[in-house]
Amino acid sequence: MVEIFVKVIPAVHVERFAVLEPSFEIVVQPFHLLRYSYGVDIPSKFSKLSDRWDRLDYITVYEGKRCWKLQVRARRHGNRMCIHDGWIKFRSDMRLAVGDAVKFIWQSESIRNFDVLVLKKVQNAD
Repeated sequence: MVEIFVKVIPAVHVERFAVLEPSFEIVVQPFHLLRYSYGVDIPSKFSKLSDRWDRLDYITVYEGKRCWKLQVRARRHGNRMCIHDGWIKFRSDMRLAVGDAVKFIWQSESIRNFDVLVLKKVQNAD
């Protein structure tokens, strides 16, 4: 006799989150490394999830056992969301450099939790 176990996901959960973009990526630019953070824009293609955040909200990002609380907020002109407070500590802890790609991977159990993956820019041997 073989028993098969199937995890059933409520239809409401599937409907609510099925159309959401699973991740977004930011390529670190020189202005992201200034002493003062002017905000790091979240790509607009991720707006189906970011539109569910408050105009001033917080997300938590995880890398292994480390985590950071990042403030996300809407820009003054328009609704585009950006990462603001917490960015400077995060970029320092992750040792980000210009050209690095930071991928925020949404954890489906919460619209405010993300795993983070940093893809370091490959330096030319020139």
